[in-house]
Amino acid sequence: MSININEIEKLAKLARLEFSKEEKKNFSESISSILQYVSKLQDIKAGVANEPEAVSAAQPSGLREDKVIGISSEDQAGLVKMAPESEDGLIKSKAVFE
Repeated sequence: MSININEIEKLAKLARLEFSKEEKKNFSESISSILQYVSKLQDIKAGVANEPEAVSAAQPSGLREDKVIGISSEDQAGLVKMAPESEDGLIKSKAVFE
């Protein structure tokens, strides 16, 4: 799909913009290349994590295992102890969405 200079002029008029002939030509080429790229993207079948073929056998629910990395278990326990409220080794916080 491409967009010609007449269409650029119509869009410019609607947006109340003025462009030189060179700018119109550049916009026409740029927008046409963007539209071609979008057209290619529409042809790609993207997988979604919730699709059955994307779910691994190790995690049948489709969710990854929660695990802490980059901190020792002693440091983690110390941080949880400093929190105002905790439960089962986790820091409790107020609900974000109610």
